[in-house]
Amino acid sequence: MKEERDVHLIAACRAMAAAAAYSPAQPTPSRFSFSVNSTWGGSLSRPSSLNILNIVVLLRFLVFVFSFASALSLAAPSQKNRGGESSSSSSFYKHSELLYFFMVTILVFIYSAYQLFKGVYDLAFSGTLISSVASDYISFVLDQLGSYLIVSATSVAILTVENVRRHPPFWKATVASIVMSWVSFLMMVVCSAFSGYKLYKRIIW
Repeated sequence: MKEERDVHLIAACRAMAAAAAYSPAQPTPSRFSFSVNSTWGGSLSRPSSLNILNIVVLLRFLVFVFSFASALSLAAPSQKNRGGESSSSSSFYKHSELLYFFMVTILVFIYSAYQLFKGVYDLAFSGTLISSVASDYISFVLDQLGSYLIVSATSVAILTVENVRRHPPFWKATVASIVMSWVSFLMMVVCSAFSGYKLYKRIIW
């Protein structure tokens, strides 16, 4: 009986060893995969995720700078013409198109300031101000909305360029503001691509 129990015990041990040998191994996570708990989809300690976050923060900073410069260029010109008399045509708030353009630029500036602060906070403390799920959806929607507003407002402002050509200082400021707004738009499009990719990975994976 003892020998029979020993035989059964040895057989059971061999079966357990065989099962452990043929059990499927856990898949090794790719270094390009994103973790749900981090702000930019991956652990901020990983070099690849940290590089992505650095790029996004840099893009947010560029949008912040160019949107501010665009609004400042439009608001800074002198309100007087060459003769020294005030001219209603040389003020951006006298043109509804330029007023809309200015308001959109300010909104994009405020939004980019928030995203820049959030990105710097995440880099410094490896955490999030709000939950990562909410941040992904909010960033994606607002990036798309901001890109649309910038391109629409800039397109409308272009139509006003000919109307202010007789006021050279204001005309130059308007052209400079439009150019910087286009740069902001390009940076915002890239940010939208990043936020869309992040949201896609969250939904699919």
